[in-house]
Amino acid sequence: MLRHVIAPSSGWTKAPHTVVRDRRLNSDAKVLLLYVQGLPDSATDRPLGELAGKLEMKGRPYQLAKKQLVEHGYLHEWRAQGEGGRWATDQLFTNTPLTSAEARIVRATLEPDGGRAPGVAAAVPPPSTRPTDGRPTDVPDGRWL
Repeated sequence: MLRHVIAPSSGWTKAPHTVVRDRRLNSDAKVLLLYVQGLPDSATDRPLGELAGKLEMKGRPYQLAKKQLVEHGYLHEWRAQGEGGRWATDQLFTNTPLTSAEARIVRATLEPDGGRAPGVAAAVPPPSTRPTDGRPTDVPDGRWL
């Protein structure tokens, strides 16, 4: 085989061999990983699904790619409920597989608030009061209440 490769002077993404040669990832997962890796810092605040949409990757192909990236340690997600009941999801995308523990360490070093989602307070212990008032009652058989 003959090869002729000219490296571009700008606008390129360096792909590690571990990603390109990883047989566990399908081509959609690899393209999505390399696309996200090559984004400028100003574009990384978007959810992964929106970025996949820019590649015209929708539905089942996106779900399979995301599942593979999560299973093999390239994508880590944390969901937390913030003030007012709103949920926030933090996503960590890496070009090398990380364990959950390694991903938590990386997240803590990258986030100024220690890895919590914006607007999410630290873990609050459950209230000491009972959640309901009154005693449980039996429902009579065969009757509507």
